[in-house]
Amino acid sequence: MKYKGFIVPRGGKLSHLSQSVISFEARIRLSWMDYYQKTGNGRLTCRHFGLSPDTFYKWKRKYQKDNLKSLEDDRKSRRPSILRHPETPIEVVEKIKSLRETYPRWGKEKLFILLKKELIKEGCLGRDTFRNLIYN
Repeated sequence: MKYKGFIVPRGGKLSHLSQSVISFEARIRLSWMDYYQKTGNGRLTCRHFGLSPDTFYKWKRKYQKDNLKSLEDDRKSRRPSILRHPETPIEVVEKIKSLRETYPRWGKEKLFILLKKELIKEGCLGRDTFRNLIYN
């Protein structure tokens, strides 16, 4: 391997390591930055790669020439730490179905008044419960 005209011993191993360090998506972003360095025009780079300018300039801000890891996507920061898994008990669903058959024009607020005696939270009577369990 040659670096600035000098032969680097075992340079092939070093170049292989430097290429495998970043992900495929980061290599694509690196090609954006290389094209931007050649042209010097951000909008032209966006048109060439079919990017939105917001996306390009976000990655341009994050890009550091000496640290290619800066082009990696931090996916952990987008996902919520606690995911909700709502569950409506089967007894509640059966009770809601029977009330909906008895009173088909009543909405969740009126049904909540009827079910309040049984200590059911209003969240159980949301539109997803009605749409998925009652109308189908």
